[in-house]
Amino acid sequence: MIFAECINRWLADIDLQLHVGKRFGIEIKGHGWKSASPSLSWKETVLSEDSNPVRLPGERIEQRSRLRAGQPLVAATVIIRGGPDTVDKLRRHAERTVRAWALDGVPLLGISVFAVLDMSLDDLLRRRFASFRTIYLPTAGRLARYQFELLPTGQSPHFTVRLHSADSPELARLLAALGAPQANSQYARGKIWREEDRDVPGGHHRRPQR
Repeated sequence: MIFAECINRWLADIDLQLHVGKRFGIEIKGHGWKSASPSLSWKETVLSEDSNPVRLPGERIEQRSRLRAGQPLVAATVIIRGGPDTVDKLRRHAERTVRAWALDGVPLLGISVFAVLDMSLDDLLRRRFASFRTIYLPTAGRLARYQFELLPTGQSPHFTVRLHSADSPELARLLAALGAPQANSQYARGKIWREEDRDVPGGHHRRPQR
């Protein structure tokens, strides 16, 4: 009975992945077991035709009920993204999100950004982006003009730029939406802020970029 139940759950999981693949353009490359338990199984998928395979856990955290309440960002709100970015780097970051999160029952493709809300730009740069030599500073309105949605995920002021396919054309459009990279005036100053509300010296967070 236990074996039959495992097989049924495994087949149901395959059906779900095929449904997600059709909706998001995700190609299912194969299936394999990490453990005898179906909840610990891993699936190998590809987000686009020119990306590398990534291994996706069977369980993702549903974000719909976790999205922060509040008014949408005004168009003039400044958005921060640490750089420099490339299409390949954006794809890798989207793959991290799709491994961990779902939205309305399907994998969530997106990249992390921060909004300048309750603290000054310089303060947020010192606390969260001190290890980045370059940054991007688009506005919420600019991202909207490029047809990107900002989801209020995690703790404020974190947001996720939602993607729909993470293929090369969409990622190139996102790179254009971010605008030209700029020098970070707060590089190597202050501390790094983390979502678990702990400050750590910048040198202990990651190596400074060269």
